[in-house]
Amino acid sequence: MGLITGLIAWCAWQFLDFTNRGQVVIFSVALIIITIVNTSAGIWALVRHEQVDVLPVAQLEPIFERAVSSDKARWDQMHSKLHCCGINGPGDYQDQNAIPWSCCDIVTSLASSHDSKGVCTTMYARGCQHVVINRIKSILLHIFLLALSTVLLQVCFIVCMTCYTRASQERMERRKDSIMSARSSKETGTNDNLLSP
Repeated sequence: MGLITGLIAWCAWQFLDFTNRGQVVIFSVALIIITIVNTSAGIWALVRHEQVDVLPVAQLEPIFERAVSSDKARWDQMHSKLHCCGINGPGDYQDQNAIPWSCCDIVTSLASSHDSKGVCTTMYARGCQHVVINRIKSILLHIFLLALSTVLLQVCFIVCMTCYTRASQERMERRKDSIMSARSSKETGTNDNLLSP
């Protein structure tokens, strides 16, 4: 939405003649529509932020079954990237033959013992469920704050556009009045000249 707003603002600056009321109205309506869309995105992100919650235990078992079979590569990548292990922690793998290597905190394991070859001495203690939930909430909060800031900026643009339109209208009316007064004085001056000998 930011790119669209920027594109519309650039086009307005380059191609619109702000003395034409129709162009100003079209630009203002487009900006208001974008503001409404940004407000909707911000409200959606805030509502979703509050709805993100921990999964029920009944849903965790099928997810974990896929984690140790068909989705193992994705889970290994998630363990390594998010520094977490299993859904609720390494204890989730107690029924399995072994805990995956992706749960091993390699940096801490290598720093703490130099003589252990191929043995993981430190595991990620956090479960991935809470890490993912916190990350999703953080992203949604950032979306809300970004939408809020763009809405505030766009409201400022709309207020400035309204003030500019009013000032432009007043200037046009003054110009029209000055032209009319010049014509009327010219006409009265012409009539006096015709009546004089």
